[in-house]
Amino acid sequence: MPNPSELRRAIVASFNLDELDLLCADLDATFAEAGLDVRVSLERIGAMHGSIEVRVQRLIEYLVRRDCLAALVAAVRQARPGRL
Repeated sequence: MPNPSELRRAIVASFNLDELDLLCADLDATFAEAGLDVRVSLERIGAMHGSIEVRVQRLIEYLVRRDCLAALVAAVRQARPGRL
């Protein structure tokens, strides 16, 4: 698994803000389908403002605190094969 800095750089290089929002929606749906009480949206994680780098960092930190970072890595790998 990539470290958080590598993951942040890969996401920033691969997704624009709209795509990041969709990635969060996909993660939210994945967690809901698995019965996990982990809600993911840019608004929920406090990432509605700031650069894309700051927003991605907040997403990573949010998922680390919930022990769900592997789901983000999997979602990025599915959406952008070969980036991680």
